[in-house]
Parts: sequence; C-alpha cells; structure tokens
Amino acid sequence: MDPAAAGPAAGAPDPSNDAGAEEQAALSKLALEWLQAMAAGLGASFRLAIAEAKLAAMSLVLMLLFTVLAAILTLGAWGLFLSGIVIVLERLGVPLWASLLGLGLLQVAGAALLFRGVMRLGRRLELAETNRRLESLMGGVEDDDDR
Repeated sequence: MDPAAAGPAAGAPDPSNDAGAEEQAALSKLALEWLQAMAAGLGASFRLAIAEAKLAAMSLVLMLLFTVLAAILTLGAWGLFLSGIVIVLERLGVPLWASLLGLGLLQVAGAALLFRGVMRLGRRLELAETNRRLESLMGGVEDDDDR
C-alpha cells in the first residue's frame, strides 16, 4: 500500500481541523465580546434611568416647594391689597367694621363662585359619554357590584 494514498500520517495534525477550530475560537471570542458589550450597554442604560428618575423626583419636590412658596407670597400680597382697600375706605369715612365685613363677604362670594366652577369642571372627570358608550357596547352585562 502506498503511504501517500493512505492519507495523512496518524501523528500529523489535520489542517482542515485546525482552521475549523480557529474559526470556532474566533466566533466564540466575538460572541463573548458582543455579550460583554451588550451587558455594559444595559448597565449604562440602567444607571442613566436611575439618575434621571432621581433628577425627576428632586425636580418634583422642588416644584412642590416653589408652588407652596408662591402660594404663601400670593396670599401675603392679597392680604396687603385688602389692607390697602380697608385703609382707603376708612379714610373715605366708612367705618372699619363695615369695610371689613364687606370685604369678607366679597371673599366668601368669590370663594363660593370658584367652588361652584370647580364642581362643574369635576363632572367632566366622570366621562359620562364614554361610560354611556361602553355600557351600550357591553350590551347590559351586569357586574357583581351592581346587584
């Protein structure tokens, strides 16, 4: 038998197997690098989301604080405005008790009108037309709560 026809020697490495093993190692290395890059990207995204959530929470707290401070300043200014009106009415000869009573009644009337407007706007939150359409679509299906 011819040794050349028998194929590679038993101890010699097969070049096609070496190329396949190198490809497999390179592919595994690329996959590992890709996974590491994805993990790093996800970690960075999570850190960014946490930082933005903290910033949003701090902004909300500051907004509430500024709103309260603005309300305090507005009430102070309104009190000074009413005091000025009382002083002017007193100099015009209107008794102090009458000017205070009149301004107090005007304040109560204004508050009542605002409350009435808020209650009217509150009805819009009930979504009456949407509820009617949903009830018509449900075709009379009853909930256990309705019984």
